[in-house]
Amino acid sequence: MAADFVDGDWKTFWDFLPDKEEPFLYSTDGRRPLSFKEMKAFILDERNDIPGMGREDRLCLVFPTGPELAVAYLAFAVRCTVAPLNLFLRADELDFEYDDLPCKGLVVQKVDGLQEDEKAATTVAVAQARKKKIQIILQLIPAPDVAGLFNIEKHPAGKPLTGAKLGPPLDTVKRDHVCLVLHTSGTTKKPKIVPITHESMAIGGMCHAAANLLGPEDVFVNTMPMFHIAGLMENLLMSAYSGCKFVALPGQYQAHSFFQAMQKEPLPTCYSAVPAHHMSLMSLAKEAKSFESPLRVIRNDSAALLPSLAEQMEEFFNATVLPAYSMTEANPLCSNPRHGVRKLKSVGPAVGPELAVLEAWPSNKRVGLSGRDLGRTQVKELISPCLKESWESRLEDRIGVGGRQWRGALHRFEHRSKVRLADFNGAIHACAKGSQWRHTLLQRVRCCSLVPDVISFSSSISAFAASSRWLQALQLLASTCRPNVFSFSSFISACEKTAVWRTALAVLRGMPDGAVVPNVVSRSSAVSAIASSTSSRWAAALGLTAEAKAPNVFTFSGAVSACEKGEWLVALLLLETMKAARVVPNMVSFNAAISASEKALQWPCALALLSSAFEPNVISYSSAISAVSWSPALALLDELAMSGSVPNVISLSAAIGDHWNSALELLRRCGQEASLTSFNAALSACSGLWKVVVQLWQLMSKQQVHPDAISFRVAAASCELSGSAALGPAGPAGPRPRGLGPRDRPGEEGEVCVKGACVMKGYEMRPHMDKDPNEEAFTDGFMRSGDKGWVDEDGYLYLIGRFKELINRAGEKISPFEVEDAVRRHSDVGDVLCFSCPHSMLGESVGVVIVPKESKSVKLFDLRQWLMKDKVLQDKWCPEVLVTMKELPKGATGKPARVNLAKKLGIETLDGNLKEFAHEGL
Repeated sequence: MAADFVDGDWKTFWDFLPDKEEPFLYSTDGRRPLSFKEMKAFILDERNDIPGMGREDRLCLVFPTGPELAVAYLAFAVRCTVAPLNLFLRADELDFEYDDLPCKGLVVQKVDGLQEDEKAATTVAVAQARKKKIQIILQLIPAPDVAGLFNIEKHPAGKPLTGAKLGPPLDTVKRDHVCLVLHTSGTTKKPKIVPITHESMAIGGMCHAAANLLGPEDVFVNTMPMFHIAGLMENLLMSAYSGCKFVALPGQYQAHSFFQAMQKEPLPTCYSAVPAHHMSLMSLAKEAKSFESPLRVIRNDSAALLPSLAEQMEEFFNATVLPAYSMTEANPLCSNPRHGVRKLKSVGPAVGPELAVLEAWPSNKRVGLSGRDLGRTQVKELISPCLKESWESRLEDRIGVGGRQWRGALHRFEHRSKVRLADFNGAIHACAKGSQWRHTLLQRVRCCSLVPDVISFSSSISAFAASSRWLQALQLLASTCRPNVFSFSSFISACEKTAVWRTALAVLRGMPDGAVVPNVVSRSSAVSAIASSTSSRWAAALGLTAEAKAPNVFTFSGAVSACEKGEWLVALLLLETMKAARVVPNMVSFNAAISASEKALQWPCALALLSSAFEPNVISYSSAISAVSWSPALALLDELAMSGSVPNVISLSAAIGDHWNSALELLRRCGQEASLTSFNAALSACSGLWKVVVQLWQLMSKQQVHPDAISFRVAAASCELSGSAALGPAGPAGPRPRGLGPRDRPGEEGEVCVKGACVMKGYEMRPHMDKDPNEEAFTDGFMRSGDKGWVDEDGYLYLIGRFKELINRAGEKISPFEVEDAVRRHSDVGDVLCFSCPHSMLGESVGVVIVPKESKSVKLFDLRQWLMKDKVLQDKWCPEVLVTMKELPKGATGKPARVNLAKKLGIETLDGNLKEFAHEGL
């Protein structure tokens, strides 16, 4: 297929389906899988033509998710406009769907073989269709021996089929024809219709394939409903375009069915789902004593994935987790790359549309950084690798980091007429230096009948280590014929970068089995991997340090850092051990020990350590200042200034704490030399004392200190809380800058907006709408997502939350996502959902629904103390309402149902008191 296929001679998504004999579609009932070639032929089979259905007519598919629904969607979408619906909609919801679409034809599954609840739901769907006088009612009969194939016939309740058939679908189909319509979720208003064209469907599927980089060796298992864009495009079409196998789980999502599919042939290597599915699979896998994960890639979509959960998933499944971002209206939007830099707190860079961050409607002003400009030409560059079967190398060219030397070395290697092993080793060494990896290197070595040696494998593992790809490093390590200590050390270094400490420890223990003696580099990397893990594994770090015959300063520093998370006394003893072993402690060791003392509230030890450090830096002082009370903290600030170091915002804020009087004392000492950092720390300490804040603001103006985003946020919050007037023309009522979130961020915050070939052209108008929804949905060709976010310097998008779900506490916008991520890190919390509660004085306050771990309980007071003590959340972001439930409230697709949750739970307006109770569930 041509690289310029976007503008090439094609009409529909069917054109890009593979035409090969290999099996594609699998069921779980033992039927033979359907091959790519069979499926592509069946889609065009004239037996699927429906008399009386035209190209623009709407056909509702109302039957259970499974292989038949997958093929039915593809077969009917090339002939008419398909509208798959949830089988379990209520009668009134079906009435709305049939009228609003509007529906001309209905296909249900013959009730023989359906579950009882499915039979009942099918009866309701047919009854409502007859009530609405829908012309065409058909029933589908699954093939008994092949997954996905079926026959269709008139339903007994339907009228005789009349009218002409469409004829060969490819003769009349065009790219801009609508092939699929889906309703939005409609959580606050009536749902809107999203029309999706053949062009959007094909390009969206290709973008997904290019981002996920699956291949013929992969097996994708589908857990998402196929009345949702995730099941249809992100899972089904992406898998087909990737050429991998696709297992269609039947019916509604069941955790046990999902888990059983993980243990049956073909063993799944990838799936894409919502966080609720991830958690249920992980829970069942932990209960099973002999579960071995076959997964290599786990993709998240449709609901925000908490970084804490992503970290647990990666460690438990030994798989690459890809947080991503898509909408029904724009699919895909963003995805973390499978190879290259992954950021678990981000949904990744754009993988199809052009991305921009704009101010709130009706403004069209861009703020902050925009994502990569992926217009029509760039979409070609992204997708072309799929068609050439070289997706990995082409996609990594777009996301690669590092210098240009590796590119030159790679170019010279690939253009040599005669390749020597030394040439390969030089090229892969250059790639390692540039934090790059290319499978084409090993492929060419094999084609030239060269046998990689220990240097080849060690350099390859180093390349993986440099890009934090520990799983691929492990695979290479296992295939090394004669691994040496450098191979092992490189692999453990890869584990260190990704905090996969268990794997690092296991490999280190296994080195003697391969007749390789661990050296100090191996042990130091393993200790550092343990120190960087989310768990406090200080005992394991100490054990490795003790085993080392000659531990160096890096070994000790890693061990001290591990103890920093909770064992302050052990951290101090380690420093003494270093001195006894004649290893000179460095600043990393001292700073970690001081920080450990700070966390344990052992401020005398922190001061003693600070005085014994050779050259304490601003980090040392900041940790010590945090440990002491405010009066000694001011003295430490004087000492820091005398040492020639400039106090940073951490040291200043730590010195002030919540003591606004000390804040004013600090500014008095600074005099005319008071910096913006000093003022911001003082403003933060005086938060809520709006009169003092106004005086500070006037003093800033007098001394010509220009406020930044932090100044505005703190000052505005204080004044809005008290209901006072604005601070003046430059204050919150004036041209207020964006980016007023809970943390400093390099990119400005705003509404995430997109445009491109895989973005819908506009919602459909309906009589019940009082105005055109597209007036607010589009600005200068960009579609507004309704999500608040920001983009970093690398083009990675970070989502804060949907505007309608943000909690407005006294003017400060709180992200439910960040609250959930913090609360979920508590050892007794199994799952959490953050929502808004009405408050008489603040407007809104933070509430959480918590599902405790088995045999555990969570109390609001204890949770707040834990959050505030460890500085996990700001005090103002801590929950004021806690509801304990057995299961989080979710929608039909597994998304958290947080909108209007306080009302559904019967929570009345708060007046300043904390509230907690248990609830049976919604």
